[in-house]
Amino acid sequence: MSLCAVLGAFVAACTDNQSNLVLSGDCLVQEFEVAGSGAEIDRTAYTITVQVPEDTPLDDVEVTKLVLSDGAVADVVQGAHLNLTVPRAIQVTNGSLKQVWTVRVKVMQTQILSFTLGGFNGVIDQAAQTITVYLKEGTDITSIKPYITVSEGATVDGNEVSADFTSVRHYIVKNGNALRDYTVSVVLWSTPKALYISGSARESELNMEERTAYEWMKANVPMTAFASLRDIADGTTSLDVIDLIYWHCAKDNGALDGHDPFMAYVANAVGCANNMDALNAAVFNKLGAYYSEGGSMLLTRYATILPPFIGTSIDAGGGWMDTWATPNNCWQARNEDDPELCGGPWTFSIYGDNIGHPLFADLVGGGTATVYCTDKDYGVTNSVVCYNHAEGWSEYSGANGYNHWNERVQGRILGVNDPGNGNIVAWEFPAKGGAYGQGGIICLGTGCFDWYSARTGAEYKENYHRNIARMAGNACRYLMGN
Repeated sequence: MSLCAVLGAFVAACTDNQSNLVLSGDCLVQEFEVAGSGAEIDRTAYTITVQVPEDTPLDDVEVTKLVLSDGAVADVVQGAHLNLTVPRAIQVTNGSLKQVWTVRVKVMQTQILSFTLGGFNGVIDQAAQTITVYLKEGTDITSIKPYITVSEGATVDGNEVSADFTSVRHYIVKNGNALRDYTVSVVLWSTPKALYISGSARESELNMEERTAYEWMKANVPMTAFASLRDIADGTTSLDVIDLIYWHCAKDNGALDGHDPFMAYVANAVGCANNMDALNAAVFNKLGAYYSEGGSMLLTRYATILPPFIGTSIDAGGGWMDTWATPNNCWQARNEDDPELCGGPWTFSIYGDNIGHPLFADLVGGGTATVYCTDKDYGVTNSVVCYNHAEGWSEYSGANGYNHWNERVQGRILGVNDPGNGNIVAWEFPAKGGAYGQGGIICLGTGCFDWYSARTGAEYKENYHRNIARMAGNACRYLMGN
């Protein structure tokens, strides 16, 4: 049961026989309390609405006060214990008059749903009632304004009021007579634990699709910094203490259509010769060592071509670098300034029994095998990286179907572009020599995993598109063991 749900009411009924009545009084409930919480009594609708704190055990609630009209009796008495997980009818009788009242419960939630300082979202532990915000060293926290969202109907003092966070602060959320005290701490960091990487040399050179992904990561993954592929190649950025790498590789002037174009792109980004020896020495061996030593990666769009270059797939000779086990079908349908407007939500399908995979937790419209990614009139470039195994030209086709992909690529399929025999658009690799999850790699190559739209249509309203950030957050927590 959702704590914020308001339980529906039964239809109240009044028995008023037109003959042989003994009219000795009325059938009013004048006062009513459960677990010490008073009620709002509607004498027109004959409903009793009780607001209770969110930790109230609704399956066993004591009636702590019940006052009726003079002479009236009820089928519930003060001191009785009720199950209010569903609406509860109470019949009040006074002589020949009878009235059915309905008791319903509204739970007063008192949660901080988000706490943002300086554009960075705090990590909230609801059980411990603590919030930790990670800010880069050098940030002035002596006077900084928090932005707080709370449960519906709740209030919190100090929202959008500048405060000194050099020591812990307390924020109390109130809802009726319920309250919750959160302790907020700021941690200043100098060494990152997560990296957003790019072929662009500097943050300022990111295109808007990549920049939107980076801004999300900075705000939501603690201790995130930027690094270019060249930074990794020349040793400016060390991967020794990094727990997670996210690379959303987007181009707006044509697709990286698989193996050879990807090699050329990386060679240009790091400034080395376009051959395997040079690329291995410059960057692939370093990323491969990071992966082998337990580093996690979230790779989206053209970055999903990377894994076989760093040792996720075994070649015919037994070595862990089958660089041709890369996605074989990549394209870009439109440019960012001339996107395709979605006629409705664009989706992909969860493969097999992976509906419970952490990647798909708490999605808008979730709970089925369909993952909704965009909304009507959202503009997409439809940039796709997938494994096409169904068509005759595909090296991944064959009588064994998806099993042929498993044997060649050495990963696990998470999503396909249709629930039948669709192309593979989401997949993962386990930690090197280990299990799936922490230390592994998540890849999302579907064309509807799109962070930024330069243009939307007149009917666009954000709804399912929130799932892009939700899947990214789910992936990061899963890969980091959180």
